[in-house]
Amino acid sequence: MGKICTSVPARDRRRLAMDIARAFSEGSDIVEVRFDYSSINSLGDMLDAVMEHRDRMVFTCRSRGEGGVFDGSEAERLIILKRLASFRPMLLDVEYSTLTGDHGEELYDHLRALDCDLLVSYHDFNRTPSRDDLAGIMHDMLEYSSSVKMVTMAKSIDDNESILSLYDKIGSSGVRLVAFCMGEHGLASRVLCTLLGAPFTYAALDEPLAPSQLTLRQMRAVYDALHRRCSSAKGIRGDRCTIDMVAGVIGSVLHGHV
Repeated sequence: MGKICTSVPARDRRRLAMDIARAFSEGSDIVEVRFDYSSINSLGDMLDAVMEHRDRMVFTCRSRGEGGVFDGSEAERLIILKRLASFRPMLLDVEYSTLTGDHGEELYDHLRALDCDLLVSYHDFNRTPSRDDLAGIMHDMLEYSSSVKMVTMAKSIDDNESILSLYDKIGSSGVRLVAFCMGEHGLASRVLCTLLGAPFTYAALDEPLAPSQLTLRQMRAVYDALHRRCSSAKGIRGDRCTIDMVAGVIGSVLHGHV
């Protein structure tokens, strides 16, 4: 029903290779490798562990300002992003704030010269902006790539409707939008986004790398339960009734009732 991208941290080469193999064996369609858990000195080893599957991978070295854990300097992180781009993964995740920052223009020109496919990302760990503000941010992000990721913190169930309203904005424009909410109140949007047009959603292997991130097994179980209830995604909407239904299915899966 929906493609899943499983996020794994790049802490140790052997563990990373095992996590990637396990994610794919358990049904993950894509794997996101979080290189911000690594260092500039260990990058070569980590890349050796991922090369075989890079055409099914999102490479990320998340900035600390948007939830990353990289211990090096920003200059080192930009060097890592450039090196990751040279290996031509399926997508390279680069924050919108990085592309509009002090060295953003030079970085963007370098990535374009490498013909690297960008996933431009935006994260707000404090709130979900208004629908108009979200649409405006997305419009600006699309200047850099037609693949865009927007993730915000849900303070209430209503925030799911706000973030999912972006799928009505893009229609059949060809924009590849991944948009959902973090946090306990945002779980339904993590599932619904793929049914509304997102190319994939995110899950954890074991350790959540974002607030209230479901595991790959949990996400698969939720989609299976939804498939039994609704055999087709046709007619699925991001309205409150659908959000409540999906939230109920998630609750049943998490509490072992499915």
